[in-house]
Amino acid sequence: MNTIPTIKADLIAGLDERRAKAKAFVDTVSFDLKVHEDSNWIAKDLITHLTAFEQDMVEAIQTFMDGKPYRLDIRGQSSIDDFNEVRRQEQASITWEQALQQWETVRDQLRGVILAFPQDQLDIAFSTPFLQKYNLIDAVKGCGIHEKIHITEIKSAVNR
Repeated sequence: MNTIPTIKADLIAGLDERRAKAKAFVDTVSFDLKVHEDSNWIAKDLITHLTAFEQDMVEAIQTFMDGKPYRLDIRGQSSIDDFNEVRRQEQASITWEQALQQWETVRDQLRGVILAFPQDQLDIAFSTPFLQKYNLIDAVKGCGIHEKIHITEIKSAVNR
């Protein structure tokens, strides 16, 4: 019998439950809702940011499984904020529908690397896009927390 270990099933179920709630909310939001009063970031920008971050996490997990070191390349920027701004500008021309589709696609990829992750290495810390080492469980939980923070920012903008 080929079953998913409980810990992985629980991680994925938690991600899926939170994403379903986030997606239901995001589907009610205008893509061009200004989220931060002190910047040009709109709802679409936060979704593309979440997508890029999760893609970085997928890469970090896959790199660990391949036995290689992971290092976040901030492309010569002096800070993470500057790096995030560069990536925001790179995604500025995509549509809201493309942003939402990419957000879902990267989540599928994250599920895939969770399932592929060696069960006997769940407690081993590896380099992550959080710029510190986490084991798989904490890295995945971190993705959920990161998403919750930005979805909360969008909710705050809606309620202004």
